[in-house]
Amino acid sequence: MKPELNAVVVVDSDQSWLKFCQDTLEKNKYTVYTASSGEGVRTILSGLPNMEFKLILIDERILSANKNITDELGDLAQDVLTSAIVLFATGMTPQKLRNMFIKLGVFDCLNKPFNEQSLIAMIEQVGADYHLRKTKPSRNSKIVNRILIVEDDPDWRSSLTTYLPGDMKNVVETATNYQTAVEMLQNQTYDLAIFDLSLKDFDEADFDGMNLIRALRYQDEKRGTSTPVIVVSAYGTPDQIRETFKVYSINYYFDKKYLSPTKYQESVMAALR
Repeated sequence: MKPELNAVVVVDSDQSWLKFCQDTLEKNKYTVYTASSGEGVRTILSGLPNMEFKLILIDERILSANKNITDELGDLAQDVLTSAIVLFATGMTPQKLRNMFIKLGVFDCLNKPFNEQSLIAMIEQVGADYHLRKTKPSRNSKIVNRILIVEDDPDWRSSLTTYLPGDMKNVVETATNYQTAVEMLQNQTYDLAIFDLSLKDFDEADFDGMNLIRALRYQDEKRGTSTPVIVVSAYGTPDQIRETFKVYSINYYFDKKYLSPTKYQESVMAALR
C-alpha cells in the first residue's frame, strides 16, 4: 500500500459490490471503511482522524440522489492532498461525467462490472497520481502569460480570446488546425493551452483536438513541463472526456452549449495559478 493512502472509504448501496470491494482491499492491506448511503459516508468522514489522504470510492447513483453529500464531497475534493474520489459508474452521459470530474475533483471512474485486478490497479494509479501532484513544484507567477487557443470556428476563436480575464497580461496566439498548432507547440512553450476537440467544422467524426493534446503532452515530457489545458468543445464521448482528464490531465472541460464566460475566466485564472 502507498504510505500516503491512510484510508479507503467505499460507498455502495449494493451489498454484494460493497463486500467485494472490502474483501479485495483488505486482502491487499488497505484500511477500509464502508457505507451504503450518503449519510453513512458523512458519518465515516466526520469520525476519521485528520488524515492526509483519504480515497473515496462511491457509486454514482448515490451522488445523483443526494445533492448534499455531493456538495460536501466537492468541497472536500478541492484540496488534492486531502482526498480523491473515484466513481463506480454505469451509463454515464458526457455532461454528467464532465460535471463529476470538474465539481467533485474525481480522479477516475470504474465501470461496473469490474474485477479485482481492475480495482487494485486503479487504486495504485490514484496513489501514484496523488504523489505526483503533491510533489510537483508550484508554478512561478508570471507578469505575462503566453496562451495558445486552437479553434477552427472564427466566432468561437474570437470569443475565447475576448472572454479571457481582463486584469491579466496575456500574449495570445491562435491556430485553426492541427498541423499549424503542432508546429507552434514544437517551437514554443505556453503557460496555457485552450483546445477544441473537433478542428473541422461540422465534422462530428473529427477529433484532431485529442491528437493535439497527445502532441502537447509529448512535448511536455521531452521538456519536463506540464502545460495546463482547457478544452472547450461541442463534441466528445464519455470515453474521450475520461481520457482527457485521466490520461492527459487536462484542467477543465467545457461544453460549448453551456459555456459561461464567468466560469471560463475562473478556470483560466485557476489553471494559470
